[in-house]
Amino acid sequence: MKTHAHLDRRTMAQAQLIDLVHAARRRTAPHPPTPASDTALHARVAPTGRWSVDATNSSVEFLVKHMLVASFKGRFTEFEGTLEVMPDGVATAFGKVSAASIDTNESVRDERLRRSAEFFDVERYPEISYSSRRIEPLDSSFRIAGELTMRGITHELDLGGQARGPEREASGKLRIAISLRGELSRSQFGITWNEVLDKGGVLVADKVRISLHISAVQQTGSDHGQPALTSHTAGVGIAR
Repeated sequence: MKTHAHLDRRTMAQAQLIDLVHAARRRTAPHPPTPASDTALHARVAPTGRWSVDATNSSVEFLVKHMLVASFKGRFTEFEGTLEVMPDGVATAFGKVSAASIDTNESVRDERLRRSAEFFDVERYPEISYSSRRIEPLDSSFRIAGELTMRGITHELDLGGQARGPEREASGKLRIAISLRGELSRSQFGITWNEVLDKGGVLVADKVRISLHISAVQQTGSDHGQPALTSHTAGVGIAR
């Protein structure tokens, strides 16, 4: 009987020690990052209201790897866009660009990119659009989960972003600056053209990096209607 009692006490002591170890691990284990509440969008993205992209002070560029070692940049020069943040913190964004406004600083290449069915085929697909499904504030930034439509094909595309501002202009309007970055696969949108290099590999990479730098102005009651598609020498914005 004494032996059984001794074993029971030792078993209980071991169980208590295991419980203490597990409890300590739970207290010290790092917690996975979780999105902040929706209302934190006011701090992460923009105050409540409707914000229209200022085309003359905004840009969007894309970067593609070329011949394995080099890269070339391009941009779009006609676009419109807005961002809308509701009082409850829910935000939506939508934007579109004119595919024919592509500019890679090489006129012959640009004309082929515009007209060829292997590329943008602008006669059939004149616009590229992006629509947010959800905008999530994170610890010091935010993420847009959305959908990109190009050449009549739609795929999910997430953008990581940071915002600065707002600052009040001399006119009294508020302005914010937003930077967004993402990456897409051009072949998912039917742009599959390529050439095989003599030493292996292909001429143009499938992955395309996109970078948006947006300046947006808060709309007031005196601002009516949607902004027209605007031409300038920089880029494209997100819109509503």
